[in-house]
Amino acid sequence: MKSLFDTPLRYSLSFTLILAGALFFRTANLDEYFFFSDYDEYFTVKTVMGIYESKLEAGQCVTPENLVTDNAQQLLQDSMRDFGNNTLYNFILGAYIHTVGFSDINLRLFSVLFGILAIILIHPIGREMQAKNHHILLAAALLAFNPILISYADIIRAYSWCVFLALLYFLYHIRALKNPERAVNWIWIGFLGLAMFLSHYLMVYLIGTSFLFFVYQFRVTILRQRVFLLSYGIMGICAVLFIVTNPQFIASVASKNASLQEQASQSDPTLKSRKIDETTPMSFATGSVNYLNQYYCYSSFPLGISRIILGERFAWIAGVLLLIIPSILLFSLARSELSSPIKLALWMGLAANVMVLALVILSKHNTSFSIKYTIFSLPLYLIAISFATPKKRVVIFAVAATAFMALSSCVNAFVNHYQKQIVLEIDGTVHEILPENRTDLSTITPTPQAHGENCVAVNSKQEVIFLALQNPDWMPINMCIRPDSSAIENCSYLNIRFKLLY
Repeated sequence: MKSLFDTPLRYSLSFTLILAGALFFRTANLDEYFFFSDYDEYFTVKTVMGIYESKLEAGQCVTPENLVTDNAQQLLQDSMRDFGNNTLYNFILGAYIHTVGFSDINLRLFSVLFGILAIILIHPIGREMQAKNHHILLAAALLAFNPILISYADIIRAYSWCVFLALLYFLYHIRALKNPERAVNWIWIGFLGLAMFLSHYLMVYLIGTSFLFFVYQFRVTILRQRVFLLSYGIMGICAVLFIVTNPQFIASVASKNASLQEQASQSDPTLKSRKIDETTPMSFATGSVNYLNQYYCYSSFPLGISRIILGERFAWIAGVLLLIIPSILLFSLARSELSSPIKLALWMGLAANVMVLALVILSKHNTSFSIKYTIFSLPLYLIAISFATPKKRVVIFAVAATAFMALSSCVNAFVNHYQKQIVLEIDGTVHEILPENRTDLSTITPTPQAHGENCVAVNSKQEVIFLALQNPDWMPINMCIRPDSSAIENCSYLNIRFKLLY
């Protein structure tokens, strides 16, 4: 196996084929999604386009086109609408979409691009770590065909972008370990760490883990301590300044958690707007098993098969048994002599699970048992097991088993992909539309005919946003938001009520 990929041509060809496979799985069903199908995506699209409710007032006649961001200052202000979460991602995505053009496909291709770039980063990371060609290809393949990474690769949220940042952050840590006196590496670490925090605040666990690792690594050499502390210090000061100048950031996180706690404590399921479980010993155990199976076995597909065969009651037992495979890998790594970069990758990978378990315990609800909160560190775990895999048969079997589960999950997801429906309520009638039939929206929401002063009356702020995002050609038309049942002069009345039901 060693000699098979030793030649540059074979290695390059193999890496290219892996990238081609990754691109295929990330774009195969790209045109069958729609951002109206998911609330988080819908929120992000409104944000980056600059068309959202707080800019509108009832009784106002507005041209949605005038709400769209047209300068960097307004784009930055819009990007902070989520009270700090995804700020940098929103800013860059907004600049991108205003350059290439607004469409659902373009928004998703932005995430796909950084998902592919993350896989490409495996090559320089492997070279810096002096890994062998077949180990680099193994790591690239595990990232390329990981169902979790594929599932989040085309979402109009910061996940794919943050995975790319995490790997770039890790790359400069490797370079800093090799040459700690080289200042440019530490400058990049500080810059990338700040970018990570501004892209998704939960990435702070990666920053904290790498900081603790370097405290341990450089506990003797004073010169190195000063250099790395300066880098992390500047990063921390900038992050604190961001929080101080954006006080709603912490307040919004606290209020959201309080709302989730209230939801979780409701005994009547009909009172819950979301399916949230309160943390109990049993829910914590089953939630941990479900989460760890996603992180270490790459998807809920194997556990789902077990649930079908054994039933809900015994499914978590099957989940525990599935975790024997990653346990073999982690035990083998623990007994190996690992290089500092592999140790760092392993630290950052395992820290994700510590953070999730801590969040669930502190928040008192099971919402944090979600792979999306730790997807950033998943590639680092894959790098650790790929670059440090011992030659024992049982370890090779464990790697092969998890790789097989990943590939089978990919094929299953591709063959049986699930489309969320777009649900509209119009005049009391609910319309459910699959994303592939998105053109049906135009028959439900007929093109408004301009009357009087090129004005159309609508029922709500939400309608203005829906019509503007669904039909960019309508944006120059003034839309008068009806404050009540009274008529608005010089306006026709467009009798549509839009609501995202779920």
